[in-house]
Amino acid sequence: MALSEFEIKKIEKAANAFLNKRRPPVHIRNELDIGWRLEKQSVYIYETRPVWNSPNEYHDLDMAKATFIRAQGKWKIFWMRQDLKWHGYEPNMYVKTIEQVFAVIDHDEYACFLGKSHNKKIKFARCAGWDANTRGGFAIMPHVSAPLSLKLCFKEEI
Repeated sequence: MALSEFEIKKIEKAANAFLNKRRPPVHIRNELDIGWRLEKQSVYIYETRPVWNSPNEYHDLDMAKATFIRAQGKWKIFWMRQDLKWHGYEPNMYVKTIEQVFAVIDHDEYACFLGKSHNKKIKFARCAGWDANTRGGFAIMPHVSAPLSLKLCFKEEI
């Protein structure tokens, strides 16, 4: 059964709140951004960036998926492994609300979605690096959910 208009509006509100918190600074959004889309019963969070050999074309790479299971009244959260298949997110596979879905993705306990593994207040760093464990910055680095994906690296806020 399709989602109701009320449920869709609730999803839009939660997704936009998440994006307002997580989107990169405006000046780099043409190089790296995140977005969301709704397909049937599933919400997808994706990273968008220019194609390496055609800067005017953009490529979307899914990072997270949440599917509403109406029979259970729960959302199931998935992440994409290196096999490019969706797998249930073990720390919090099921949650009751769409707001909880985005909270789990934001917390990202196992660094499966956004590439960070700590639960501290963060801010974007401007320095470049090849490793997320260095001081942070924007880096091209392998990631468990998408090989050679352009991910955001963060540094702790002091």
